[in-house]
Amino acid sequence: MNVRGPEGRSYVLSGLGRRAETTYLPMFATRDGLPAGDGLVAVVDADPERLKAVGDGWSTPLDLYAAQDFDRMLTEARPDEVIIAGPDHTHVDQILAALGRDVSVFVEKPMVVSAADALRVLRGEQRSSGSVRVGHNLRYLNLARQIKECLARGDIGTVRAARFDYHLKEGHGASYFRRWHRLRRLSGGLEVTKACHHLDLLNWWLDEPALRVQAQSSRGFYTSAEPYSVPLDADIDDTVHALIQYAGGALVSYTLTGCAPWEGFELAVHGDGGALRVSYCVAAPGTRTPPSFHRLTITSLHGAVRHVDVPRESGRHGGADARMTAAAFGASGAPGTHRCATGRDGAAAVLLGEAITRSARTGRSADVTLLPVLDGDARGKERSDDDIPV
Repeated sequence: MNVRGPEGRSYVLSGLGRRAETTYLPMFATRDGLPAGDGLVAVVDADPERLKAVGDGWSTPLDLYAAQDFDRMLTEARPDEVIIAGPDHTHVDQILAALGRDVSVFVEKPMVVSAADALRVLRGEQRSSGSVRVGHNLRYLNLARQIKECLARGDIGTVRAARFDYHLKEGHGASYFRRWHRLRRLSGGLEVTKACHHLDLLNWWLDEPALRVQAQSSRGFYTSAEPYSVPLDADIDDTVHALIQYAGGALVSYTLTGCAPWEGFELAVHGDGGALRVSYCVAAPGTRTPPSFHRLTITSLHGAVRHVDVPRESGRHGGADARMTAAAFGASGAPGTHRCATGRDGAAAVLLGEAITRSARTGRSADVTLLPVLDGDARGKERSDDDIPV
């Protein structure tokens, strides 16, 4: 096994899929922005061939652990922090195991796939000297940060209403129905595995908790028929529409459309002093090139118009991934800089996503903060918890 050096922070990466390949492994391989002495000491994955490929290609000795040996890894590798990037449903057990050893966690979004598991994580964090941070990377998109700054400054006054419409381009949307995401028990459905991106942005932009939601959802695009031939066991929806009420009184209309000619979002925010509008294009229709900048339009109640042009940045997720890892793991992650989403933030997005699912299933509004949750003890009895700390 690796012998941990006397200086720097040691990390373990659990899950060697696409996110690890594009974000975390390159960060450790190039050491771009990492403080001196920090480094990767071990990796964990369920696929032995993938483990071997990473180990063989690494420039320094790297301990390799099968997913079922996660606890043994904690004992032997003794990391300061574990980065969890495996399938969504595997997050909760690994988070709780790490917190149980007072090891901090950085986990990919969604933090977990259910409100019950979110509460387990929050309680585990309360009992641990370790902490939980969540990779809600869209907070680091330069456009998202500009929107946050405009709202925080009060450029349009107090927010009263908003509309957030997110579109998935056909190929991207279809991929969720071919992989493990198609099973709600493994992903929480698009309301959690995908929408948590957008719900976290709304929670962050408005800086207040969601109280209740009325929602509908359906699956009309991706069926078992041609051309998509979705497996018959798929039980998630491809279209979601929700009306969310926030604690400060703002009403937000949120739509996720899983099959569209282009990918990105349209946002309109209305305050008692004006309105903010923007369209964010990730992938343009066909082979067209997305615009080189995003234009925020801010209009006062009296008609004065101001434009803020935000450059389109290169890199994964419009430069958001690099900015997130720099803040989370680099020297720029020192106190006082842009903070990562916390465990409570991650839980809030999951709670809201699950509330959308519950409302769509029952046809009734769902309370976001008073969801049925598991007690979390050995009895596993269900109860209604009146104090979910988010």
